[in-house]
Amino acid sequence: MEITLNKNEMIGWLKKASAITILSISLAGSLAELRTNITSPIKMASALTQNVEFLGDGPYLIKYEPSSSDEEKELVYSTFAVAFTLQVKLASGSSSHGGYPQLIEALSGYEILSSITNQNGILTGNILILLPESPVELLELEKTLESASIFYAFPDGTGTLNEFNMKQGKGIYLRC
Repeated sequence: MEITLNKNEMIGWLKKASAITILSISLAGSLAELRTNITSPIKMASALTQNVEFLGDGPYLIKYEPSSSDEEKELVYSTFAVAFTLQVKLASGSSSHGGYPQLIEALSGYEILSSITNQNGILTGNILILLPESPVELLELEKTLESASIFYAFPDGTGTLNEFNMKQGKGIYLRC
């Protein structure tokens, strides 16, 4: 099954949806490709409410199937971190630069929603990451984002990305 709605309609629908599993999500008419491994409608609604530019107004197409689980726990803004990454091939060489593949691989154990754009050989990634509840896993996530992203942010309660919660990572790898 599938449904197409604008962003606000989609968020409302997802919050009310029960007993479904999300199979995929796409943003119609966008150059960016959305990728996710979030299957819960409540978690997806929370991801779509994040105040980040790369999640446009829609329309969104969500493909889903009936599920036997019924999740009722509401998630708040502070459950997501955001990361930015890229990969580029320079005209003067055949090697790639940037931490995109390393970051995606390192985040394979986390639930994410990402917007990936590939234009003129420049791959950019904007990624929302569901924060783990364990303090040890949270520290591991911060180390991962520091080492493999270009910029990253953890929520600070303001609901925005700003100079106080945005940090520069080390995710630009230059291979000569």
